[in-house]
Amino acid sequence: MAIRKLFTSLFVLFSVTCFAQSKNTAKISGKIPKMAGDSILLGNANHFSVKIPVDYSGNFSKIIPIDSANYYSFNGTAIYLEPQMNLVINKIDSVYIFTGKGSKENNIFNQINESVKQYLPFQYSALFDKPLDTEPAVFMKQMDDYTAKASALLADNSLDKFFVRTQQTNIDYLVRYSVDVYSRKYGVDPQMERESRAVSRTVTRENIKEVTTKMIDLMTKMHVKRMDAQGRDLTQKRIWKDFDINNGELYQFSTTYRELVEKRLAQLISADRTRNPYSDGKNANEIRFDIINKEISNDYIKQRLLYVIMMSLMRPGDKLEATYTKYMAVVTDPYYKTQITRGYNNLKLTAPGTLSPQFVYKDAHDKPVDLSSLKGKYVYMDIWATWCGPCKAEIPSLKTVEQKYEHDNIKFVSVSIDEKKDMTKWKNFVKDNALGGIQVFADNDWHSAFITSYDIHSIPRFILLDPDGKIVSADAFRPSNPALQAQLDTLLKKN
Repeated sequence: MAIRKLFTSLFVLFSVTCFAQSKNTAKISGKIPKMAGDSILLGNANHFSVKIPVDYSGNFSKIIPIDSANYYSFNGTAIYLEPQMNLVINKIDSVYIFTGKGSKENNIFNQINESVKQYLPFQYSALFDKPLDTEPAVFMKQMDDYTAKASALLADNSLDKFFVRTQQTNIDYLVRYSVDVYSRKYGVDPQMERESRAVSRTVTRENIKEVTTKMIDLMTKMHVKRMDAQGRDLTQKRIWKDFDINNGELYQFSTTYRELVEKRLAQLISADRTRNPYSDGKNANEIRFDIINKEISNDYIKQRLLYVIMMSLMRPGDKLEATYTKYMAVVTDPYYKTQITRGYNNLKLTAPGTLSPQFVYKDAHDKPVDLSSLKGKYVYMDIWATWCGPCKAEIPSLKTVEQKYEHDNIKFVSVSIDEKKDMTKWKNFVKDNALGGIQVFADNDWHSAFITSYDIHSIPRFILLDPDGKIVSADAFRPSNPALQAQLDTLLKKN
């Protein structure tokens, strides 16, 4: 027995020593009571992703393979990790508390991001109760004070050099972002702004003229003070002077920098449209693809942005082959190439004339609905979710179409991809809004086999099948588009 205890003690000591000596791992652990029984998603920009189980007391622990210092997404919050860290993360209410080896960098990272609130209170609606009238010169002084305070946090020589370098850049672009927010908020009545946003959410195809008129009136009243030319020049220079659109390190963890990159790309796209108003018949995403390919030299940023664009450009139709070929000619990341190729192959399988993938999903009364049982009729499908604003905006038009063709040889099926936890919410929405047609709930939200078979990455999405169960269009016209009724009139031979 004594020998067994000695062996066990030596084994534990050996395991701890091995971890301490490992150069290729970091350990994170802690307690998040609100996530008890759930899992934490940890990932980084290099396609690393792992789910960390959380026990029913809220505790978690995981050893992460890590070759070099980098920023990670910890359930949507950026954290900093480097080899041999032993970082303890606890969350009380909405505040993360870091202890252990690696806590110094992460606490400073938090302070740099949080301290901007002291200098930019109007970014947070609870503190923004009156029109902003701080003059540009005064605000720039606030930004200088913030820069000095945040930079002082990085003066500790024990901090990792990669961390210090990236955070110095982070501070610069946090200031640029703050100045951008300031320039947009200056002289704006917050109450009018909130009212304007509320009105914008009520727009439908039927009331668009009325809502637009109201929006113009509100926006006119919203600006109670205008910045003079000198102030505008001062702020724009602070935002855009020496702006680096190709900082891959910053892009990986800074949401504010990514927003500024998007704004800069929008400026470049607008300039291109001014120079080339017809753009050879290209749509907005095709123009964006070309601008990214031309202007972005950092490989990480380019690969990520082009991949996102391809999620929109990859659609069934005549351009599919050319779009895929164009993308594969410039992409180098194996992960993105694999994902796009998978989507491309799926789209070829859902080309017009091919048999549609099938499903058996439950309706709002928990009765199974088999798509194949609808053969013999045309089927118009709406892929949607209760959280999707554009989806809900189509509902009035969809009801109109359903009513027009209720006695014709066509069935209307709405497939919700809400998460399982929101099934009751979906059922209530169906009942409260008197949704017509056949309402069903997909079995695994975005990951449902039917959804992935059609390579659906954005909603709403509409699909039209013929009476043989073959695909007429895997990306059909929306209900609000008059072209849908024209198409259905032809198919159903209506006069």
